[in-house]
Amino acid sequence: MNPLPEIAGLRSILPRLRALPAGATTETQRNRWSRMLGELPEIPTKTENGQRWLLPAETYSRERNIENPELYAVWPYSLYGVGKPDLDVALATYDRRKHKGTGGWFQNAIQAACLGRAEEAAEMVASNFASHHPGSRFPAFFGPNYDWVPDQDHGAVAMIALQKMLLQWDGDRILLLPAWPKKWDVSFKLHAPKNTIVEGFFEGGSLRSLRVTPPSARKTWCGSSRSDRRGGAPPARPRFSPNARPAAASVGPLSRGRAPLSGWRGPSAIQRSRRHDFATAIPTKGEPTFRVPLERLRDVDSRRSGPRPLPPFPYFMIAVAVNLTLIAIATVWKLNEAKKDASPTSIA
Repeated sequence: MNPLPEIAGLRSILPRLRALPAGATTETQRNRWSRMLGELPEIPTKTENGQRWLLPAETYSRERNIENPELYAVWPYSLYGVGKPDLDVALATYDRRKHKGTGGWFQNAIQAACLGRAEEAAEMVASNFASHHPGSRFPAFFGPNYDWVPDQDHGAVAMIALQKMLLQWDGDRILLLPAWPKKWDVSFKLHAPKNTIVEGFFEGGSLRSLRVTPPSARKTWCGSSRSDRRGGAPPARPRFSPNARPAAASVGPLSRGRAPLSGWRGPSAIQRSRRHDFATAIPTKGEPTFRVPLERLRDVDSRRSGPRPLPPFPYFMIAVAVNLTLIAIATVWKLNEAKKDASPTSIA
């Protein structure tokens, strides 16, 4: 009774529907949404020894699948998170979650980022991106985890979590680096609500440059509001510079004589860094740049340069051919027998 995903979803969507311009909705719709919001039950919770946490439903008989539905209030519905009320409730729920893995459709990496758990989010994101289907040549053919290859959920979770580690927002408030580990350097360009573009360069544990477009978006800038991020980037309020741009890394080949890895949904090219033993992934369409150890890329490079693996042997085609041959032989035999029976018999 009173399942959290449905209640959280409606509590997230209905206020935004009511906030639409008057010309985009009717009075009947607005009244219906207001009535529905007023009739919704509260988010199901439980309190024990002074600590409150979220429940998947007010009452339920048993659990199925490997989901943490109580954390849907954190993501995708964003009722709890960094800079929002009752963060301690969401953190307690996250720590009590039953399924703690990553990979496939597991959303733990995204929810850890939304709650400011920098190190946990980073570990899960790195694990997702490092996995690879051994039977596929394309690096982003993740899986199979629970379904098939390629596993789109696996890559999508990793990319969403990576962006949530860099940038989040609550209404008009923008939060920078809410769950970014100090030891990761990054150059990024991300899109925020209301056509806002945020570009920055974080290196050596500090923000080196930041550019926000349009400049009016600075009025709603909050920086980062987390004070206990478990290894996250320092919550200092950044300086705005209209001319500051993130340090750009040129797109280049992984090694001489070979084209860069392309087509990966996320990074579109990989290059060696001249100063660090890391490779910088250059994103497409506003996705964040991130770095992965060169050892991992050498493995990918060796797979690309080696002989192309042979496709699986088509045993089923052989079976089809044998069956067709047997059917043809049987048909010819029957025709011959029919001709013998139809031939006239001679009488001596």
